[in-house]
Amino acid sequence: ASPRSSRRIEAHYEIREVLGDGTSGQVRRVIHRQTGQEYAVKVISLRRQLDLTSMEHEVTMMQSLDHPYIVQLVDVFVHPGI
Repeated sequence: ASPRSSRRIEAHYEIREVLGDGTSGQVRRVIHRQTGQEYAVKVISLRRQLDLTSMEHEVTMMQSLDHPYIVQLVDVFVHPGI
C-alpha cells in the first residue's frame, strides 16, 4: 500500500457518506468497485512538507501492523492539491 499519485481513488472505490469529521480529516464509507467490500477511508489534507513527511512515517508504521484489534491499512492514494 504505497502512495501512488497516478491513481484516482474514485476509479477503485465508490465514495459514500461521511462517517465522521475530525481535526486531521474526514472519514467516509467506501465500496471497492471490483469486490463490493466496504471500507472506511480517511481523507487528510497535507498542506505542508512536514505533514507529508509525518504521513509517510505513519503509512510505513501502519503497513507493518498485523493485529486483530488494530485497523489494517489497505491502500494509499495521494492527490496533489487535496
